[in-house]
Parts: sequence; structure tokens; C-alpha cells
Amino acid sequence: MAAEYDDSGSLIAEYHYTPGLSWMTAPVYQRRGGQVVYYINDHLGTPIRMVAKNGAIVWQADYSAFGQLKSETATIPNPLRFPGQYHDPETGLYHNTMRDYDPELGRYLQRDPIGLAGGLNVYGYAYQNPLAYFDPTGEVVPAVAMDYARCLGGCLGGVAAGYVLEKLLMGCDADGLIGALGGAAAGCALGGLNPLKWFKGPKGPKLDRKDNPLGRLEPTTGKLVPDRVTKTAADLPFDPRGTAGTAKAWTSIKGRLKAAELPTTGKIRFVPRKGYDPANPLARGPNNGYLDRFGNEWTKGPSRTQGQTFEWDVQLSKTGKSKLGWVTRDGSHANVSLDGRITRK
Repeated sequence: MAAEYDDSGSLIAEYHYTPGLSWMTAPVYQRRGGQVVYYINDHLGTPIRMVAKNGAIVWQADYSAFGQLKSETATIPNPLRFPGQYHDPETGLYHNTMRDYDPELGRYLQRDPIGLAGGLNVYGYAYQNPLAYFDPTGEVVPAVAMDYARCLGGCLGGVAAGYVLEKLLMGCDADGLIGALGGAAAGCALGGLNPLKWFKGPKGPKLDRKDNPLGRLEPTTGKLVPDRVTKTAADLPFDPRGTAGTAKAWTSIKGRLKAAELPTTGKIRFVPRKGYDPANPLARGPNNGYLDRFGNEWTKGPSRTQGQTFEWDVQLSKTGKSKLGWVTRDGSHANVSLDGRITRK
């Protein structure tokens, strides 16, 4: 989540995260009402405190192992929970991009959208081990914690360089280390391992997606294993990059937009955020709509076009109003058909 807006389109709060991560996790600071407060996160990136510029604690919380809120003290609200999760105060659930997570049950309420690729328990959270792993999108557990254990273990424990390089450091990603574990651990990993040339360049090498698709790291050992799942529980083709129901991986932004039925032609088109990678889900807003490059939120509404089951109700951000205000009746939202036409001003 990048920002929250009220019904009139006015900004309530904006959230800023550690740059360079694949997901919007590990928040750095929040700006609300002109005030900037800073996050203090645990080893996985879950907020545990927020402090003002003078060091005063303005929010803090204690959680159970599976994320249930045990106590909270707040003068400034914070809806962010486990990495990638947004707390819905009305339901008590944590929205996790692709699914809703119940912290009291310690499980998801919907099946895993990637089927058995995420494990035999299609409702489980992070291998049932939330102290070591996290799930930023509700689809797959990244290898950050496993990378950290292997890389930092080699850095601190003096494991033989050749053995670690060949057996343990396949897919070791310094981007993940920096984002999830902070400067101290990254300093050890980068400073201690780079002299042995285990990382090439300032952020280290990454395996190509075709060589290391999601779901291929064995969770207990971290080793790459062959895909054993060929179909989902619904007997649909299995895509190891995280899409069930199609054998074709997301290889283009246009393909991702078409799958969501967002307009890619016409007068008003959906433009994803700068640097968007189609292998990841599209960013969502506070109303679970899609956020475009200008901060506008696209939500589904009743269709005014024959043959189309719905149309897009585009809630305009401040930037969006300056660019698209001319197409609206009230200056706050626009109605757009699936083929990019304005249906109502």
C-alpha cells in the first residue's frame, strides 16, 4: 500500500518503503497530516514501533507468533502488519494482496492461488513458521530468510568458501538481505562475503527467473529441486511463476493488464507504476482497486456499455485530477469502459 485517501480524494497518509525490494515491504516512514514518523521493524520487516523526529514513540505493538495483536499503544495509527499485509479494522483480517489472512487462526481464508506449488497446506501461512518466513503477496514465500541463514552463516561461521559457494549459496540475493535484515546483517554479508567473490557487484547476482521460478526452493534445505507439481488442485495447468489456470507465464505488462481487463487501448488507458515487473501482482489501493502510475485507483463498477460486464470507476489522486480532471463531472472520479472509453463525465 502506497497511500490512503478519503472519499473526496484527499490524502490521509502515505507510506514509504525500503527502495529496491521486489515487494512493498519493510516500511521506512509514514507521512500523515504533514508529520513524518519512522518505522522500527523486526528481522522480517514487520513494524513493531513508530517514532517521531524527536525520538518519541508514537505507536508500538506486540504480536503473537502468527500476528495476532496482543497490545497496541498509538497516538498515530498504523495499519501495516506482517510484510505485505494491511489491517482491516472492520473485519480484523489482514489483507495480503491476493488473499485475506486471519491472525487469530494463523491461516488464510482462501486457497493458495498457485495451488500446491506453495505446499500441501493451501491455507497455511509461511510454512507455518512465521518467525523465519513471510509471504508478501499471499502467493509464495521468498527465499530471503533462507538466503540470510546461509549467507550470514558462512560470513560469521567461517564455512569453507568452496563448499558454501557450490552447495549453499545458489540464489543468494543481497537485495533480499538488505531489505529484510537491515544494515548490520547486510554489512556482514556484503563486507564479509564480497572478498571471496561470492557476490558480483554491489548487490550480488540473481538467478534468472527461468532457472529459479517461484516454488522451486525446498523450504528446509534451501536447495533447488525439480518441479513436481504439474497441475493445481482444480486440475488447471500449473505455472511456476505464480499463475494458476494458464500455462503461459506473465512475460509482458500488456498481458498482465489484459488478464485484469484493464484498458490498454482507447482514450483512457491504464498505465502501471514506473518500473513495474509483470512477474509481480499489480499494486492495490485501500479499496482493493488497482493503482496506476499517477496514484489513481481503478475499482470495478456497473457497466454502461452493452456486452461488457463491468466498467472501471477511476478514483483520481491529486496528480490524476491535474491530468484527467477535464473528463470528470465532479473532478474526483471518471468512469471508463473496458476498451478505454469515457462512459460518463
